[in-house]
Amino acid sequence: MSGRKGMLYYRVEIKREAVRLVLEEHLTYAAVAAKLEIRKAERIEAWVGMYRGKGKPSLINRLEGR
Repeated sequence: MSGRKGMLYYRVEIKREAVRLVLEEHLTYAAVAAKLEIRKAERIEAWVGMYRGKGKPSLINRLEGR
């Protein structure tokens, strides 16, 4: 955990599984969040949007400086 208080970074495997569950198994964001123990369903919605826009590479965690 780093960044703001309570902020989590999820592994790429979790992100890809969340996207797969939404796109292939047609689960809701809330259902996927509950299944994978992700705090906010909005996070999954953002991952799906990134995946649709830029594909798999968009889900890789990047550490960026200032």
